[in-house]
Amino acid sequence: QPSSTPGGAGVAVCCSNPTNVAVLSAVLEGDDDGDSGGGSCGGGAVPELERLLRGRRFEEAVALADASLGAPDEANGDEGVPARLQALRAEALAGLGRFREAARVLLPLRTDASGARAKQMMQWVKESEQGKYDFLSLHTANAGGSDNRFPCVSYRNPHAEVRRTPDKGNGMFATQSLSTGELVVGEKAECILYSSELVGKPVVTAPGWSGDVGDALLSQRLMQNLSGQAGRLDLLLGMSRGTREASVDGDAAPCVLLSQVVQANRHMASAPWEGPPRGTGLWPTASKLNHACDANCSWHTVGDMFFIRCQRNIAAGEELTLSYINGTVSLETRQEVLKSRHGFICGCGLCKEQDAGVASGKRQYEAVCRKIQACESKKKIDPHEALKLQTTAFETLEAPEYCSLHNAQLEHAMAACHRAFELRKEDVLKKWMEAARCAFELHYGSHPGVFELYAKERGMAKLFAQYSTK
Repeated sequence: QPSSTPGGAGVAVCCSNPTNVAVLSAVLEGDDDGDSGGGSCGGGAVPELERLLRGRRFEEAVALADASLGAPDEANGDEGVPARLQALRAEALAGLGRFREAARVLLPLRTDASGARAKQMMQWVKESEQGKYDFLSLHTANAGGSDNRFPCVSYRNPHAEVRRTPDKGNGMFATQSLSTGELVVGEKAECILYSSELVGKPVVTAPGWSGDVGDALLSQRLMQNLSGQAGRLDLLLGMSRGTREASVDGDAAPCVLLSQVVQANRHMASAPWEGPPRGTGLWPTASKLNHACDANCSWHTVGDMFFIRCQRNIAAGEELTLSYINGTVSLETRQEVLKSRHGFICGCGLCKEQDAGVASGKRQYEAVCRKIQACESKKKIDPHEALKLQTTAFETLEAPEYCSLHNAQLEHAMAACHRAFELRKEDVLKKWMEAARCAFELHYGSHPGVFELYAKERGMAKLFAQYSTK
C-alpha cells in the first residue's frame, strides 16, 4: 500500500508517486527560471540531487539538500542560496507527498516558475488530503478523446483502512460510517497503457508468463518504471496474484511475478462516461477492495485516475467492496468468470440468494432488457411501450443488491427522458431528468458543471436546460 504522508489524514502518496515522477522532468531538464548555474552551488550538490530525483530516491535527496543548505527552517525559504537547489529540494519533498512543505520552499523564490509550481503543490494538498479534484477540468479533458495522464495525486478516505481478512487476503474497511456518494479513493495509476500505445510495440515475456498483449506490455512498462526502486517493486510483488504461481527462479522471477500481479489486479480504463475500454492500468490501492456481486461501492476511470464512491450508507467496520463483474449477468456466468480469472467463488448475499432460488430481480432485469432491445429494434418504435420498459428496468435496479449499478440506472433514465420528450409529457420528463441527475451524481459525484457536460455529450444539453427543475 502507498504509505500515508505524516500529518496528512487519508493521504495515499508513495515515494514513487507517478505524478511526481512525471512532473519532475521539467525541473530536471532545467526548465525553471531559477539559477541556471546551480551545478556549482551547495558544494556541487545539484548534479547529485538530480541523480537522486531521477532514481526516485526522495528521502536521500531531501537529506542531501538539507545538508547542503545548512538544514534551513522548513517554514521559510532561504533567499541566500541558489534557487535551483531550493527548487530541487521542493521536488524531493513533493516526491514524499510533503506538498505543503514543498510549497513553502518555493514561494520565497519569487519567480514565475516557482510561483506556478507552488500553486500546483497546494492543489495537490487539496487532492491528497481532502479528495478535492477539479472534476470539471478532468472530465472536460477526458471528453476530448485524448489519452490523458493527469497531473493529479492520490487520495484515500481517512475513514477507510486496509487490513487482513480471514479468508480473502487484504480488504478495505470503514473505520467510521461513510455516506452514500462519499469519495473513498481517488488514485493515480501506478502505470497505464492506452490502446493507441499498444500498436506495433514489441512484447517481451519470461518463461511462465501467460496473458494478452496488453498485460505483457503493461508488465514490461512497469518493470522499466521501477528500475532501481527495489522497495517499491517488492511492494507490488506482494500483491495478490490470484490463481497464478511463479514457475521460475532467478533473474526472470520478478518479471513473471509482476506479470501475474498485473493479470490479477489490472483494471480497464474506459472511454468517457463508461464507454468502451480505452486502455489498461494498475491501481494498487483500488485493487485492495475485494469483490462482491452486491457491492456497496462503484468505480469509474477518468484518464489515468481511478475513483471509488460509496453507493449506499456504510457502517463502521463494514467491508468496502467493488463488483469485478456485472451483478445482473447470470450466477453461473459470474462464478465461472470469477473462478477462472481470480481464483475464487463469490459467496456474497446476492449469490447465496440466487443459488437458493430466492432472488428473482436479476431474471426480471434480464427479461426487461431483452424486451427493450426488441422494442428499440423495431422500425417504428412505440414510445409508450419504450417508456414503460425503461421505467421497469430502472425500478428493478432500485433493489439494494444492485446499488453499485447507478451508472446502468443512468442509462435507463436518459432513455426515458427521450421517450417522455417524444410524448410531450413535461411532468414525466422533469421526473426522469431528476432521476438521471441523481443516478449520475451517485456514480460520478455532485460537482458543478459535470452533469451538464455529460448532458451535452449525450446531445441533451438544450433539453435539460429548458426543462430541468434545478
